[in-house]
Amino acid sequence: MNPKLKQTIQYLLTIVLGQGLAFLLLPIVTRFLDPVEYGHYALALSVSGLVGMFGSGWLRNVGLRLYYDAAERGVTRGFYLGTTVAQSVIAGSLYTLVLVVLKSVGYLPSNLGVLIAAGAVLLIGDQYSYAVTLLRAEERSTAFTIAEIGSGVLRFAVTLAGLYAGFANAELLFVAMGAAYLVGALFAIPTLWRRLVGPATFDRIGLVEALRAGPAALPFSVAAWLDNLASRLILQGFFGTAVVGIFSVGYSVGERLVGSLTQAVFMMAWPSVLNAWRVGGVAPARAALREAQRIYAFLTVGPVVFLVIYSADAMQLLAGPEYREASVVVPLVAGAMWLRGLSSYLNRHLELNKRFARLSTVALGGAVVNVGLSLALAPSFGMLGVATATVFSNAATCGFYFLTRDRELTSVRYGSFAVAACLAACAWGASLLGPKLLAVGGMTAGDARMLTFILVYAAGFAAVALKGRLSRRS
Repeated sequence: MNPKLKQTIQYLLTIVLGQGLAFLLLPIVTRFLDPVEYGHYALALSVSGLVGMFGSGWLRNVGLRLYYDAAERGVTRGFYLGTTVAQSVIAGSLYTLVLVVLKSVGYLPSNLGVLIAAGAVLLIGDQYSYAVTLLRAEERSTAFTIAEIGSGVLRFAVTLAGLYAGFANAELLFVAMGAAYLVGALFAIPTLWRRLVGPATFDRIGLVEALRAGPAALPFSVAAWLDNLASRLILQGFFGTAVVGIFSVGYSVGERLVGSLTQAVFMMAWPSVLNAWRVGGVAPARAALREAQRIYAFLTVGPVVFLVIYSADAMQLLAGPEYREASVVVPLVAGAMWLRGLSSYLNRHLELNKRFARLSTVALGGAVVNVGLSLALAPSFGMLGVATATVFSNAATCGFYFLTRDRELTSVRYGSFAVAACLAACAWGASLLGPKLLAVGGMTAGDARMLTFILVYAAGFAAVALKGRLSRRS
């Protein structure tokens, strides 16, 4: 098997078994928490995400790229110490200030206890996320896998135990998340520390560069928050907390199913591209990007088509009847996530050349379009309007990156995307016969069609992977 595909599959399995366990909690949580309680969770997550964006997200945005510069200076230990302390101090101070201000003006979007729990998770999660990100930079994929899966298993177990013990509230979800991040950090940080080099003192050069370059990347964090979480606040303003809960469940299905695949490929691709760029410049980086696009095409096109066709059946299976209205947003969110993932292969020249401001400006422009359209469409079309705005803004951003990409570095693998689309069409055609092919007792017609699509597409993907292996051998 292609080493890059093998590494991508490892990352994918890690996400499926780690973060995927959190996704598997969705049909359980939605049967214990009503839409209002789940809405409180989503709103507190929006607030902590907003603060994290200004307090720490911008440091991590530039941290991975600048880590390679610190490695060349032989001071990765000092770089890690400086940046991780900085993100904790800034995020903690800012979150405390935000809660004090919101409390003093009498506007708390969620319960104070839920907001405090969300803040604690933010600080712990920052430490965990940064450590596992740098483990990927060190290409310690096995350690990354252990941290993610262990964290996911613990979160699943604590949430499940809490729900069945009678703690069916938003606070429980944050407590379980915080416990998982803490245990993951206790493993990931010592593992990373052993890989770091240089004195255990702040790397002043690296910290200053991160603090100087970080604000240029801040609009990128703002854009991510606006794209992912601002829609919840807009829907709350027009329709109330229950609608926020329903929308959040539908958004999670589209985002996590497609987002986990795009994330897996990028986890493999970006460190490979950075290393190739550092060693050989444009030519090897171009080859790494082409291979990543090929894998991206076959891993993501089929699942997006699947969610476009079978969103209603998938929501019924995953979330139950109380959240059935969320099915209208699933295909749109899935398409938006796919476009966002594709953009990350078209704009690599900006980050390689440390043009963080340009990268952030484009992302922020797309996010502003998203919010503007959401405000315009939400009153008339509700959740559907908000999801449509997300698709449009992501398509516009992706189109801009396509037109302005560095053609010497990035070439689009049109053939791979076309073959993947044909394979998805074949899977859809076969799925129409699903009820006849899989006439198993107790299986509904919708479930049979979904299972047929998955099996046919998976078989086609395996054949493509095997063909690539045989071609290289010949």
